[in-house]
Amino acid sequence: MHILRASDINEAKSLAKDALDNHLYVVGWTLQQMYEAIRESADELQIAVAYNDEGKPVGCAVVDDFSGCVEIFVKKNHRRQGIGRALVNVFKEIDSEIYGHYRGAKNAELFFESCGIL
Repeated sequence: MHILRASDINEAKSLAKDALDNHLYVVGWTLQQMYEAIRESADELQIAVAYNDEGKPVGCAVVDDFSGCVEIFVKKNHRRQGIGRALVNVFKEIDSEIYGHYRGAKNAELFFESCGIL
């Protein structure tokens, strides 16, 4: 597994396209809208995508620079392998003040708490 974090808006647009094309979101949730905003040049959003050994996107994280909120998605068959934590850590290295948004989902709450961003 390797993670790419966008270093400029063009790279961010490319990563957002990968995330959209590979359905790294739950339909109707915020992440899908965030990917679309990035593709329209929303420079207040940072994005990182995790790729498996075959080069397929399996997880993504987006941080809103204004709020510090991080949204994460990892495909079900790739969960519990450290991918979500690795995505969080990419952004924690840059901004230790990020926090996880979990909408009341108990597993997400426990995950963000274990990452130290709740």
